[in-house]
Amino acid sequence: MMQVYVLTRQLKTSFTPDVTGPWQLGLGVAGQADLYVNGEKVIDNSTDQKAGLLFVSDIRVVVRG
Repeated sequence: MMQVYVLTRQLKTSFTPDVTGPWQLGLGVAGQADLYVNGEKVIDNSTDQKAGLLFVSDIRVVVRG
């Protein structure tokens, strides 16, 4: 018989922006996760996940200007 382990983790933090205006948030995980801001789910990555290369071989330098 195969044993199945379920690991859950809840992380909390505070963010105080240094400038006013809109902010864009992102979430990258191996598995399922959702992102809540002030109790409101703003990113749903647990019901309709999309495959990606974040933890496999997508090693790139992000350049913004």
